[in-house]
Formats: sequence, C-alpha cells, structure tokens
Amino acid sequence: MNKSVRYLLRLTVCVLMLVSICGCSKSDRISSIRDLSGKRIGVQSGTTSEELLMNHDAIHDTHITSYQSSYAAVADLMTGTIDAVVVDYLPATKLVSKYRDLTIVADTFPVEEYAIAVKKGNKELLDMINDGIESIRNSGEYAELIEAFMPIDGEVVVPERMRISGTNKLLIGTNAAFPPFEYLDGGDVIGFDMCIIQMIALRHDMQPIVKDMEFVNLLKALQDGVVDCVIAGMSVTKERAALVDFSKPYFSSHQVIIVKK
Repeated sequence: MNKSVRYLLRLTVCVLMLVSICGCSKSDRISSIRDLSGKRIGVQSGTTSEELLMNHDAIHDTHITSYQSSYAAVADLMTGTIDAVVVDYLPATKLVSKYRDLTIVADTFPVEEYAIAVKKGNKELLDMINDGIESIRNSGEYAELIEAFMPIDGEVVVPERMRISGTNKLLIGTNAAFPPFEYLDGGDVIGFDMCIIQMIALRHDMQPIVKDMEFVNLLKALQDGVVDCVIAGMSVTKERAALVDFSKPYFSSHQVIIVKK
C-alpha cells in the first residue's frame, strides 16, 4: 500500500469520526422539554421541579439528582456530571448571568403561583398576610419591588433595609439561596420576598425574624411551630396545600431548563 492510499484511508477515518462525534452531540442536545428523556437532571431538593419531571407526559427515564441548592446543581452541570438543571426562571437568569457557559432552553413548563404558607387553621395570620399583600399591591410598593429586584436592564437596586421593632415577633422561614427572592448579603437575608414579608410585618406592628434553612425542611418547621410562616418562592401545589394553608398568590413564575452552551 503506497503512501497516498494510506493517507486517504487515514483522512477517511478522521472524517467518519468527526461525523460520528457531531451526530452524537446533535442527538444529545437538549432544546425542549421532550429532550430531557433519558438525561441526567439536577433539581433543588423539595422543589416542584422533581414533581414536574416525574409526572410530565413527554419525559421518560430521566435520572434525577436532588441538591441542597441550585448552585450545587449548576456546579455539577459545569463539570458534565449532569446534563441539565431545572429551576425557576428568575433564579435561572441569575445563574446564567454568573456562569457564561450556560444558557436557558426556550421551552418552558407551565406557570406556577408563589404564595406564603402558614400553619393549618391559623386564620388570623393568614388574613393579616392576605391584607398585607393586597395593601402592598394597591400602594404601588409591589411595582417598585419588581422594578428594584427584576429590572429590565438587569441592574438590581436593593431597597434600603427596613428596621422594624414591633410589639410581637413574626418568625419567618426561608431558604436564602434563591435570588432575587431570597439570598444572603453578608450575614443578612435580603430579596424580593424578604421585602414583601417585612412590609406586611410593618403594617401590623410585628418584628420580623428570619430563619434560614434548607428548602426541604421549611414546611416541617412550620408544622412544628419553629416558624410562623414560610416565604421562599414556594409554589402552591395540592400536596403542599394538604399540609399548610397558603395565602393569595403574590408572584407568578415557571420552571426552565439550564444547559451548557
């Protein structure tokens, strides 16, 4: 076999390998909800992401890994340990802006409603929270918070922190790993949700005390009386509503898929 033939054979093999590689990456690319079938998906433990993936008609044979936070899931996505992360839209935008190698898939899951949870039967606190949500919307403060934490230009301007010393304490459970709704700034928990609950407390002469804990433990803490209410970008579901009472919704969101570019 002469050198020219050997060269052509090697060139052919290289081309075939490249075609094979390109073909695999195309077939493995996640560009829709349906493409999640058979993939390794990361979610935050205790969130509605798990339920969506397990019960969606178009998704089959997924390998779901639960993490304490979406940041931990994204870390594994970056290393290739998992193929995608499913998380709420606004936190997803924060993650994608922080990690430039990531992108959000266009296909999205149905709309979900966030609400504040109280212990079953605590009508007095529930009425107080519902009145507060209505008042904040009517006063224009809600629109101001949207503009501050979810600006069109992406430049978040955190409102001046409220110093509230009410007659009674309001123990608030949250998971401070969900920007822009709740996240840590130094030793303080700040965010859209924190402003909402602080405004409600201020209206009723209550001192808000925030307890940061894992998301999966929030409703148990509420049932056990460790906290009086939970605000944590928590979607209302039938399963959760069987355990606690929810306020009227204060925000609408939807789950999205994050993948590597």
